[in-house]
Amino acid sequence: GEYTGACGKDILLSYVIGFEVGGSLGRALNPDLVRRGWFPVGLMGALMQTAACARLVNLNTQQIQNAIGIASNLAGGLRCNNGTMAKPLAAGGAAAKALLAVLSAAKGLSANTGALESRFGVVENFGGGDVAGLREAVKTLGISLEIMNSGLAYKLYPCCAGAHAAIDCALQIARAHRPNPEDIQEIAVSISSGVKFLLIHPRPKTGSEAKFSLEYCVARALLDGRIGPTQFDPQKIGEPELESMIEKVKPEYHDELTRSVRVAVLMKNGDAYAADVEHPRGTPENPLSRGELEQKFVGCAKAVLPETQVEAAADLLEHFEEVSDVGDLSRVLTGDGGAVDAESI
Repeated sequence: GEYTGACGKDILLSYVIGFEVGGSLGRALNPDLVRRGWFPVGLMGALMQTAACARLVNLNTQQIQNAIGIASNLAGGLRCNNGTMAKPLAAGGAAAKALLAVLSAAKGLSANTGALESRFGVVENFGGGDVAGLREAVKTLGISLEIMNSGLAYKLYPCCAGAHAAIDCALQIARAHRPNPEDIQEIAVSISSGVKFLLIHPRPKTGSEAKFSLEYCVARALLDGRIGPTQFDPQKIGEPELESMIEKVKPEYHDELTRSVRVAVLMKNGDAYAADVEHPRGTPENPLSRGELEQKFVGCAKAVLPETQVEAAADLLEHFEEVSDVGDLSRVLTGDGGAVDAESI
């Protein structure tokens, strides 16, 4: 956006375009993509951001096809890296690859213009080769907006989304009953077997691994009564109380493809506390309030920015569609040029 001098509306339109492409690709490639061991953001993130950036740079049809081919060639991301620093790097890397693809295509770099559906292409390598499924998925592209149909999901907790419903359950129990950790006999977690492909660290040794550990997230939620960035600090991982609690977490996997989760805490005296969550907080079916969204932004931003910059950024984002130059937001976030009066834009 800064490169092209885009305004807020330009960015929002490009975001919708990227969302549309991502939704179509998601229907065409999942769940095979995940089951094959790929990190979805590494692939689909690169492709949907390529579509978004192509709009901002105003590429023509041929250039867009080349850009998608270039991005397809660069895209990747392995789920074996869940719980390492390489995992979040792949998310940022997807954006960098999209920029490289679009700017390269604008300068005339060529690629296979059918990289999605061609033999040895994206669908064959990442999704099992169902080209007919891809054609079906794109039939409604731009007709019925994906962003309106599916809605937006916001991650309330700074860990893998596969653990969020279980965290919601554990927090409900912790806040309603405050069970003494020493009096807990067992913590049963009934959850879809699909999360086993994501939550691959049952006994984490680092904060990064803990973000991909069902057992850790449930145990920590019950111990602390909250889940935020500090719950994944390195010193939290080896706490004796945590190590004792995590051994009590017993996942019970079922084959239903559902987000529905049940957590049951059995006490040594025979008492039991349970909670059920079908849709995690932050999903379209169980949305966060405006205040909760603002609180999350401010909480994350304050970790790296002075309060004045956080407030200025929040003001700009509040009516982003009216921002005439997205560079103003970047300057606020980087501290270059000081705070901008959002009402003057």
